Amino acid sequence: MKLEELERDYRSERRQLEAQEDELIHFKNQGLRLMEQEEQRLHHVLKNLALDNEPLFQARRSYSNYQEHYQQALQVERRKLYQQQDELERSYRQKIRRNTIKTPNVNRSLFRIS
Repeated sequence: MKLEELERDYRSERRQLEAQEDELIHFKNQGLRLMEQEEQRLHHVLKNLALDNEPLFQARRSYSNYQEHYQQALQVERRKLYQQQDELERSYRQKIRRNTIKTPNVNRSLFRIS
């Protein structure tokens, strides 16, 4: 495989992984925003209905747990993505090394006298 092809393939795969990372960030922000909005709605409803603040505290604890689980799930996905990016980088560098090592040998053989 030529160096130009290796680079093109690498850049293409890298762009795909970066797009996945952008999506992950978007989902993180959107999810946190939605949880915050729902927590505010629940606060408004419980404030008017509850005799004391205990239901509100329980709801906040539940939302906090949901947020923590959501953050952990996103973190796992982010780690997977970073591992894929690292593996892509290692593979790309390894292929370039192999290609670079092969090229000088081919050139030398052209200049050998039989």
